[in-house]
This record gives sequence, structure tokens and C-alpha cells, in this order.
Amino acid sequence: MQPTQQVTLGSLTAYTRWRLEAPSITFTAPGVHLDPEYYDPVWFSDRSAQYPRLDGSARLRVVDAGTATAPELADRDLRGALALIRRSDDVTVAVQSNNAAAAGARAVAIYNDGPGLNADPGRTGIKLLVPTCGCPTTRGSRSFVGAAPSSAHGVASSPYQYELIYPERDGIPPDLHYTARLSQLAAVTRHFHGEPGRDLTYGESAFAFQPRTRSPRRRSTR
Repeated sequence: MQPTQQVTLGSLTAYTRWRLEAPSITFTAPGVHLDPEYYDPVWFSDRSAQYPRLDGSARLRVVDAGTATAPELADRDLRGALALIRRSDDVTVAVQSNNAAAAGARAVAIYNDGPGLNADPGRTGIKLLVPTCGCPTTRGSRSFVGAAPSSAHGVASSPYQYELIYPERDGIPPDLHYTARLSQLAAVTRHFHGEPGRDLTYGESAFAFQPRTRSPRRRSTR
């Protein structure tokens, strides 16, 4: 969102939604900063159990896998490694990841081939074989190679989750920093019950509803 002047004709309402939970996957190595994020599981699985995730901690050597085409991987040893792959418009994320998995990679990290953000998977509907994440920026990605052994940690299911909703009415202020106070939060506890011995799939969604209150309408003069 961009700051606005106070609305004097009509009304304006906007809100930001923040989800806070345990980091699903992290990579650490001396002097290197990466912000890995899993690709959207909906693109590569029909249910959550089909999407491969790292659960726990592991020490992985990092191997530069180029763009992970078959010719590039022919002479590279990826057994048990974290394959660091450069994003490409010519090779989809699923092909890159599964090629690396076929060569023995335990996990895959794909970094952008240019500045800015680009999470386009190229093609969806193909199931992945190993945990696969994207690195939003190129900062430090290539220097991650050779920093092995690197530490990888994954949380398959966060033990906590917070959904924070911050509404803005009649204008967006220049300072969008927020402080969450306990008196402003509401707890929602959900209980799930299943039948042992059977595969079950749960779907869950939550939406924030705001009271339909309006601030006093301001009149404009001309």
C-alpha cells in the first residue's frame, strides 16, 4: 500500500493481513543470508501430505546445479546435497527440482536469475520429489556454494499461528508500523477429530470480518 491523503469525498478502507508462524524452512551458513520460502503447495500437490517438506534439522553440503538441466547434472554429484539452482524461463521449477532429485539431491533451493521477485513456477500440476523452496533475492545465493556444511531446519507443522489484521480507514498513513498488544488479540482454538488407520484430508480457511461501522463522513468544500 502507498500513503494517501485523508479521504474527503467518499470512503476508503484497506487492511493488511499478517500470518506469523514458525519458519517452515531455513538455511544458515557463515556470512551468508538467505530467505528461503516453499513454493505454494497448491501448485504441486493435491493434498498437503503429498508436498515434500523438511522436518527437523540436517547438515547438507551445497552444490551449484546451474539451471538443473539433464546435461548440466550429468557430471555433478548431488547425493544427499542441497542443490542450488538458478531460475530459468526455459526450465520449469518442477523439472529443475525433479531433475536434481533424480541425481540424488535431498533438497532444492532456486534463486532468481535477476533482481526483484519472481516466484513463477513455469508449470503446475507436477508433484515434487524433494523439499523445494525459492530464494526471493540473489543476495548471497551464489556465495552459499562452498559454505558447506550448511545447516537446514524445517518445521512441517508450526506449533503456533497468528493472523493479524490491521485495518486502515479513510486514508493510508505514511507510517505502517504496527504493535500487537494482548488486549487487541483474540484466540481461536480448533479441534480436529479423525479415524485412526484411515487417510484423511482437512481443509481449513479463516477470514477476518470487520464491524460495519463508518467514521463520520467528512464534507469537502469548494
